[in-house]
Amino acid sequence: MALWGLQAVVEHTGCSLTLFCAPGLGGLAKNLGLAQAAFPVQSPEIASLYGPAPSPWVREQIQARDSVLVFSFSRDLFSAVQSLSRQAYSIPPRPKPGERVHVLDRILSHLQKAGLVDPEAGTGYSHMLHAFDLYARAGRPANAPVLLHPGSGSPRKNWPLESFGKLFDALEEKGIPGKMVLGPDDHGLEQGLEAWERKPEILRPESLLEFKDLLTASRAYAGNDSGATHVAAMLGVPAAALFGPSDPVRWRPVGPRVQVFRGECESVPCFETREKNCREGKCLDSIAPGEILEFLELARYK
Repeated sequence: MALWGLQAVVEHTGCSLTLFCAPGLGGLAKNLGLAQAAFPVQSPEIASLYGPAPSPWVREQIQARDSVLVFSFSRDLFSAVQSLSRQAYSIPPRPKPGERVHVLDRILSHLQKAGLVDPEAGTGYSHMLHAFDLYARAGRPANAPVLLHPGSGSPRKNWPLESFGKLFDALEEKGIPGKMVLGPDDHGLEQGLEAWERKPEILRPESLLEFKDLLTASRAYAGNDSGATHVAAMLGVPAAALFGPSDPVRWRPVGPRVQVFRGECESVPCFETREKNCREGKCLDSIAPGEILEFLELARYK
């Protein structure tokens, strides 16, 4: 979500951006033309901001910037940056658990208060939806595959692998090729995929840039509430986002061709407020593969 907020800052101020973030995200931001430079946030130099003596390199980097945005809840980190910078802004990366406000709306409201985004635009972001729309600019063959990503950052958020199997089979029966995508954290899923009667092709992109290329060459995408799904939506790929215990009011992916699917469940989403899912698991289990199939069948660039 932070990339959308930074896009709004660039639109309003015309500034150039240097990012300190996860390496994959930084590479993607540079590739999209959003950032001019990016450095890994896990580096010892950045870690030195949490100690008594920030490294000379990180001092130089911060002091060379007109302003610094700190997307973090850490007061110690913000204090360290503030002591070195000309102007620093603290941007909480998400609302508090249980607060049913979309993450991007909250980020934009903080940026608006800081005078860094258009004060007349409210927190609406519909005008930005095509900012990273690589899907519309890329060509693809008629038999382009649908990408299915069965993983996420937590097994609690995963649609049953059996349901992905039914969706994969249904696509094949319609003559639409499906390919499974696994990330580095999707441990244990490969064995389940290999047990399917129809053996799927499994893609393992080694970077976000490689994943970006797979997405823009695909027909459509379906996946759980995960970083991969947010990237797919951001790039304009027709994306079926499968939500269960996590709250789409807070975490709905942003993009021009994304649709959220959530099962029939009367309970308030509990992923951020409870340690375990409820026994019934209706919020995920009751999502019908047929619903997703219909969306993916109709997926076309508009």
